[in-house]
Amino acid sequence: MSDCGCEKARADLEAFVRGELECCRTQHSEIREHIENCPGCQDEATVQRTLTVAVQRACIDEAAPEELKAQVIASLLDVQSRPH
Repeated sequence: MSDCGCEKARADLEAFVRGELECCRTQHSEIREHIENCPGCQDEATVQRTLTVAVQRACIDEAAPEELKAQVIASLLDVQSRPH
């Protein structure tokens, strides 16, 4: 497999760490392989994983206020209803 390089790996790092990378398996494998073989990107991945876990833990017992939820849903519906 070819190395995707630091620039590509770091551009997609947050989504990769969270398991949200929307691409083909080949691209996912290339990023994983690059991170496994690049100390700098390994460090970046560790930071991203640590931040992700910290945010998840901080939000575990938190729920958005109902008013905020309603505002977000209304905004999303507004954006979806606009012509493209």
